Amino acid sequence: MSAPKRTSNFSREEESLLIRLVNKYKDVIECRKTDAVTNSSTAKTWNMIAKEFNSGAVTYRDSKTLKNMTISKKGQRRSSHRRSVPCLLQEEVPQKQFISPILMNKSKTF
Repeated sequence: MSAPKRTSNFSREEESLLIRLVNKYKDVIECRKTDAVTNSSTAKTWNMIAKEFNSGAVTYRDSKTLKNMTISKKGQRRSSHRRSVPCLLQEEVPQKQFISPILMNKSKTF
C-alpha cells in the first residue's frame, strides 16, 4: 500500500477562511461536553465547515485536516504568547521592603 499524498500547505487566504468559519461555529466546536449528542453535533459541524471551506478553496481539505489545522494554530498561538510574556522567575524584580512604623523609630525603649 502506498502512503497518502501530502497536500500543499495552507495559504494565507485558506487560513483566514478557516478562522472565519471556526469563529462562525465556535459555540458548537468548542463545547466541552463529551456526550453522544454533543459529539455528533460537533462532527456534523466540522463536516459543514469542510463543505463551506471547500466551496471557496483551491485545495480540497477534509474535516479532519481542518480540525487538526485549527488545533495546531491554537497551540502555536498559545506558545507564542507564552514566549512573549516574560516569566517572573526569570527576571529580577525589585521588591519593596515594607517597614512598620514601630521599627522606623530607632530609639530603644525598654
